[in-house]
Order: sequence, then structure tokens, then C-alpha cells
Amino acid sequence: MSARKVTAEILEKGRYLTSRVRGAAWASLSHSEGISLRVDQGTRIRNAHKVRFGRNCWLKENVILDGRSDLSLGIDFADGVIIRAGTYIDSYGGQGFVRLGKNVGIGQHVYIGGNGGVLIEDDVMVSGHCYIVAATHNLDPNSSAPYRAQGESRRGIVIRQNAWVAAGSVVMDGVEIGTNAVVGAGSVVTRSVPPNVVVAGTPARVVRGVSDTPWRLREVEVTDASDARSEEG
Repeated sequence: MSARKVTAEILEKGRYLTSRVRGAAWASLSHSEGISLRVDQGTRIRNAHKVRFGRNCWLKENVILDGRSDLSLGIDFADGVIIRAGTYIDSYGGQGFVRLGKNVGIGQHVYIGGNGGVLIEDDVMVSGHCYIVAATHNLDPNSSAPYRAQGESRRGIVIRQNAWVAAGSVVMDGVEIGTNAVVGAGSVVTRSVPPNVVVAGTPARVVRGVSDTPWRLREVEVTDASDARSEEG
């Protein structure tokens, strides 16, 4: 084994051990003492006494968690949750909360705002650069008040088991994404999504069933394109 490879392995082992030490320190400040938590460099946990971790969770580099809430727990992670670098999860005070089920994976640079409550069930994947916020500003055309002073609507968001929200998607307040559903990259989800379907677009609409073959998906795309040309003609 080369000296360079030995050095790389030593450094990697050092990073792993250091992340475990950080995890133990943060766990002692949260509702999670004694569990196995890994926390990488640059990660911060605000209001840690309002945060709980399950076993074998991993917060990668520069993650921010803020458990601020009037509830006993603002952020609650089940076992095996992995949060990748640069993600920001904020329960957002009041009755806000963020609950993540077992083996949930959150990609890089995701924002989750729990204003009206966000529940993400077991085995869900949320890819990088997604935006999930359980609130929207009220817009009263008859009011002279600025939008920021008109308050918020907070209905909550639910993402059911084994769903996948692909990269760059936005999930709006009041939405439920069904079990096994897939949200295509770059979509804006403004309405609830049934189980076992693929949605895509802005606003997102059903493209096909999850169990449809790639050939069937191609047929749907061709049919949609033909319909669009017919309407234009």
C-alpha cells in the first residue's frame, strides 16, 4: 500500500471519529443522549433541546437545524436519517414541526420550513436543491397592507412512504404526496399527488403510473406533443 493511500485512510478515519465526537456532544444537548449520531464539520443545531434523533442518523457538512417551536419537539428524526451538505431545516416557531421517518434521505442544499407542519414518512428521498415550505403569504387585493403584514396560511405538508421528490422541485403548502409517488426534477407541486404516479412540470401534473414501462412513458410524451400541436393548429 502506498504512503499516499495510507495517509488518505488515516485522514478519513480521523474525520469519521471526529464526526462521532461531535455527534455525541450534540446528542447530549438534544433529546437523544446515548444514541449513535454522526455530525460533520460546520453543522449547527439551534434550539437543540427541541430536537430529537433516532439511531444512526448522519448530518453532513454545514447542515443547519433549528428546533424552535412551542411544541415539545420542533424537529424529530427517526432511525437512519441522512441529511446532506448545506441543507437547512427549520421548524419555524409557533406550532411548527418537521418529522422525518426511518431511512429518509435529504439531498444537498434543501430547505424545509415546518411553519404549518411537515411530515415525511419512511424511506422518502428528497433530492438536492428542493424547497418544501408549509406556509404561504396571504394576498388580499382589497387590503392596503403590504404582503408581509397580511399574515400566512399554514396548512401543512405530508410526503408519504417511499415517495421521491427529485432535484430542484418546490412543494407548496397544503400538499400531500402519495405513497410511492415520484415528483420529476424541477417540478412545482401545487396540488396533492395520488399514490403510485409520476408527476412533472410547472404546475406538476400526472405523466404516468409508476408501474408503466419506459415505452409507455414515451407513448404518453408523444401523444401529449401531438395533442399540443393539434391544439395549436
